[in-house]
Amino acid sequence: MIDTDSCVCFIVPPVCDKYIIREYAGGLGFESTQNRDCSYILPPLDLLQLAACIKKQFKVFLLDAQAEDISDDEVLRRVQHCNIDLAIVEISLPTLSTDIEFGRKLTSLGISVVAKIYTHDVSVLKKIFSTANFSLCLISEVHDNLADILLGQDIRGTASYVDGAILINQKAGIDNLEALPFPERQLVKDQKYYYPKLGECTTILSSKGCPYACSYYCPYPLVQGKQWRAKSVDYVIAEIKDAIALGYTRFLFRDPVFSLDKNRALEIAYAISKLAVKIEWWCETRADRLSRDLLQIMALSGCKGVNIGVESGDPELRFTKLKRGVTDAVLLNISQWSKEFTIAIAFLLMVGFPGETRMSIFATANLISLCRPQSIGINFPVHYWGTQMYKDAVEHNWIVSSDYDQFDGSKPVIQTKGLDQFEMQAAKEYLLRLFDAIATENLSLEKQILNEIKIWSIQ
Repeated sequence: MIDTDSCVCFIVPPVCDKYIIREYAGGLGFESTQNRDCSYILPPLDLLQLAACIKKQFKVFLLDAQAEDISDDEVLRRVQHCNIDLAIVEISLPTLSTDIEFGRKLTSLGISVVAKIYTHDVSVLKKIFSTANFSLCLISEVHDNLADILLGQDIRGTASYVDGAILINQKAGIDNLEALPFPERQLVKDQKYYYPKLGECTTILSSKGCPYACSYYCPYPLVQGKQWRAKSVDYVIAEIKDAIALGYTRFLFRDPVFSLDKNRALEIAYAISKLAVKIEWWCETRADRLSRDLLQIMALSGCKGVNIGVESGDPELRFTKLKRGVTDAVLLNISQWSKEFTIAIAFLLMVGFPGETRMSIFATANLISLCRPQSIGINFPVHYWGTQMYKDAVEHNWIVSSDYDQFDGSKPVIQTKGLDQFEMQAAKEYLLRLFDAIATENLSLEKQILNEIKIWSIQ
């Protein structure tokens, strides 16, 4: 494809009609808003990691058009000005059409363009290749062989388009994550990235993969695999120190299950507490992989909050398909302990899972009222290709929309006998109203909304 010492530019495409969090959903992209002021943008951590892996062989650049809020034309101008030989473009499902169109414009400059999206969905790959003249698509973890791919010496972890057919070249995930260099954060040191619960920050990934049964619907096991692969405590602390040297003091851990190994999480927190520079951090994990002792040391080390995947307040549904082991009692304990140590807890919820009913929504409302988290996030489930939920959605005719541009969780794309798409929208509005009443400590309004949901649930 190219020679050593060629110029490679990693590009996050410009925003067209909505801002999404491209790092979410395992890198497939999730959540959206049309208003930049209501959004937040995280560093393109995977692109920074890929850049670090090839910087010895090539000159590397990174252009985050979404973070800079610049247009297609400005990106094209910069690419031409820098004499880029090859561009690697990050593509997300909710912005698939506009990302592909941007890629088409890049190819018109006469440079090689490679797409990066971690999916084996042939329909997505066909759309990418048939619309724009991409050279290749990176579809797996290729950090350890990307240089060889760009030199034309390897094809593992890529997809190509030959005679109208998609050719997929399989590659296993990288077992030893410590064999990779730290992400090349230097490339974005002047760019401001922001997580609303933490402020200006960078992101860090100390582990990959998730072995839990939530793979029924969740894209993280789909993209990162079910095998949990963790970096050592020493490696994680060394990366934090490397980022501190660049001026970062706030960190968002992007691990799907940060505390899967509770002892390792405790050791990381303890090591952070001993750093010469005090940092603040936030993570995501399962409620049943936390304990009072762990939360205490996390708080002492500067942890400001934890995102907890709850999904539904329906305990039977959580036990059978969503979060087995995450009981109401576990969630209440975590909520109480977190308040004791001044750690904010955010409940991540979804409305409309197969099996959910109006009564399930009432259960979710009661759970929110009982646990009183500091924040909540509510989205709608997406039938990602490769998950069991996708297969069930096809078999049972649940699919409302297969338009990838709607795969951002902001609107229903499936519906079941338990809740149709209009009931799902109504349920989300009820739960948001309830949380607003809780957050403002309006007890009478909280009681009123709970009663409204109860009446709605039995109609």
